[in-house]
Amino acid sequence: MAGRSSLSALSARISWFASTAVGHFDNALFETRKWIKNGKVTDYYRGSWEPVGRVLILGKVTPFFMRKGSTQYSNHQSNWKAIAMTQIFNRLGYVVDYYPMAGEPKPPEDLGQYDAVLGWNCRSTFYDVLESVQPETQKILYATEMHWNYQNMKEKERLNQVYERRGVRIEPKRQVPEYPCSSLVDTMIIMGDEYTIDSYDGYIDDNTPIHTVPNAGFDFITPEFDGRNYDTARKNFLWFGGSGLVLKGLDRVLEAFAGLEDVHLYTCGPTTANPDFVDAYETELFETENIHNVGWVDIKSEAFDEVTRKCAYLLYPSGSEAAFPGAVINTMRRGLIPIVTKDCMETAGNWGDVLEDVKIGTIRKCVRKAAARDPETVRSMSERAFEKVDSDNTRAAYREQLHAALAKILGEAGLAYYDERCLNSRR
Repeated sequence: MAGRSSLSALSARISWFASTAVGHFDNALFETRKWIKNGKVTDYYRGSWEPVGRVLILGKVTPFFMRKGSTQYSNHQSNWKAIAMTQIFNRLGYVVDYYPMAGEPKPPEDLGQYDAVLGWNCRSTFYDVLESVQPETQKILYATEMHWNYQNMKEKERLNQVYERRGVRIEPKRQVPEYPCSSLVDTMIIMGDEYTIDSYDGYIDDNTPIHTVPNAGFDFITPEFDGRNYDTARKNFLWFGGSGLVLKGLDRVLEAFAGLEDVHLYTCGPTTANPDFVDAYETELFETENIHNVGWVDIKSEAFDEVTRKCAYLLYPSGSEAAFPGAVINTMRRGLIPIVTKDCMETAGNWGDVLEDVKIGTIRKCVRKAAARDPETVRSMSERAFEKVDSDNTRAAYREQLHAALAKILGEAGLAYYDERCLNSRR
């Protein structure tokens, strides 16, 4: 037994050293590529036809400097989307220059060379470009979040409510700079649903065309039905989120479970990254018997598989999202049943629950109801939750709908390339 234990410890140590070495390699490779490219990507073209124009994208440039197999690359779905968008423009016949959405380096001074400019959300650099670009240039806002006024308001509101309940001031983490980009563009692509679109009401022209695309997670995540004990799992709930813990509803979930028996909460995310949040919720995070603080986990890791195997439900009362955020999609791909707010999805069909409100009592009531379901019903809902995202929120669905939207926006040239691509795909 001692020998086996020693071998296990040695194996764990070797694994740790290997992952650390790979991590250092990834970081060094990332910084080297970024330095060589001066933090931007220019003249990107992988099309099979002669280009018909040039597009400037202001967005997330960092994925172009990452190794695709690295933890950095798989920690957020926006990484592969940035590259996918660039490839789609290429397939529509456009050379792409890709610059950061905010800060340095500044975009090129010669904006007259671009047939279209696209900005990921309302950020400083995109606003500067919109103020200077030629009138005939197609101006596109690609919105992956609620309007900045909605998000800022919701975070402030929730932080004030924490103060009212706890007497503690927590610093905001998800405030968005207030740039009126949406009122200056010719068209919008919104990753979301009608609820997301409604947040832009009053901030865009009534005649501005709006296209929607579905969010998508990582298709390599697969469900686990037979390996999950649904009699036990129905009493286990997961909170899985990123920065802005109060906006994402972790405070409410912690308070709800601190008063519940026979159910367990597992928390995954940067739960200890904010000292002011930890000070306010130290008891719930570290001293409450039915709350288990897992911390940040890589979705490619055994830790992610293990915690999602234990749980039947995702409990995510976020205050501002685009419909079907990555945290929801990626856990639904594991077969978790979503219990969420309308900010995450307007309706949940027969595979989840949408909270009426985010009061602590409402969350507790919903948790009790979910935990009381019979195991067969829970498994059936779990299977339908996976089927939902595996049908509507895949990379293929995202690419196809974004491709069609950009083809329509770019007009005759884009549609010609799009039709040609469709024709070739049917041969």
